[in-house]
Amino acid sequence: MVATTIRLVAVAEFRKPPEKHGAYQELRNGEVFSVTRQECKHYAIQRRIRRLLERLAPSDGLVDTEFSFRALAEHELRVANVVYLSAAREQSIDPEGNLHGVPDIRIFLRTDGLAISVHGPTKKDKILLTA
Repeated sequence: MVATTIRLVAVAEFRKPPEKHGAYQELRNGEVFSVTRQECKHYAIQRRIRRLLERLAPSDGLVDTEFSFRALAEHELRVANVVYLSAAREQSIDPEGNLHGVPDIRIFLRTDGLAISVHGPTKKDKILLTA
């Protein structure tokens, strides 16, 4: 059995390389993952979900798309397709950085099988919708 060593990458180091053409990168538990850009149908669904959430969410909060956040301080930098943040959470963000912690509501789309994963503030608050 061969032991594999994984070198964890911190956010400051992760920010240095440029984005690759046709893909972007996320930092997940210290490992770098390349994520391909989506097709038009993905963005159409994302827009519809954003518009729906904008109508349902409190008006002083933030509803946004392609939103970066740092779930773990040094080894996570992820992007959710659609998010909601309370006004207090939005105001806590350093303009030169990212949200520390997870958004109040975060939605991830997988349009290959049309699965939508909706996460609330805790791990228990998760809904998976499939077509």
